[in-house]
Amino acid sequence: MVQIKKYEQQVGVVAGGLGPRASGAFEAPGKATAAFGAKLDQVAFDFLERQKDAETKRVQDEQFTEFSQEADDFNRNNKDTDTEVYQKNFKAFRDQKLTAIDARTDLTKSQKDKVKQSLSSTALSFQFKGENAAFGRGQTIRTEASKAKLGEMIRQASVVPENHPDRRRLEAEIDLELKNNVVDGIRTGYDSDSIKQGFKAIDLGKQIDAAASIDELDKIATTIP
Repeated sequence: MVQIKKYEQQVGVVAGGLGPRASGAFEAPGKATAAFGAKLDQVAFDFLERQKDAETKRVQDEQFTEFSQEADDFNRNNKDTDTEVYQKNFKAFRDQKLTAIDARTDLTKSQKDKVKQSLSSTALSFQFKGENAAFGRGQTIRTEASKAKLGEMIRQASVVPENHPDRRRLEAEIDLELKNNVVDGIRTGYDSDSIKQGFKAIDLGKQIDAAASIDELDKIATTIP
């Protein structure tokens, strides 16, 4: 019995099983197999993630091209002359495109969010261009309206005597219209100095027509710069 106990101690065998050294030898291959399996799972996961990212980029590229072409068509066909109205209409167009992305069943929520986010700067760029075009169309209409108004006020003032209250009122309204146009960036081709010179020429013509003698004409001539 003493020798058997001694043998067990030498080979590392305990009663009822293998010793620590023998157990470790058998456990090593199992651990290696488990580590290999975990590594394989990680490789498979990484591959799927890369594939998912690649698919997300493909959809982003497709949506960029599609959105850009349709936004360009929207701006080219748009006739709005007010920037606020344009913003409302463009937002409806943009939201319709984003809703279509949300409705896709081939993308995860995170993919949809990435695709929509990638279109944000493109949408802002087209909106900015469209707002400028709408403002330009509005300025053209406002310019024509102001030119017509100025022309009519000048016509009305030209038939009123120089010192008549209605003449003074019209001249004041003309000056106000010109000042407002400067603030609004409207260029009608009219300016205060040229209009005043025009009125002087009209008034001078009336005085000449009303002159009844050479002396009156000579007197009028002395007032001409």
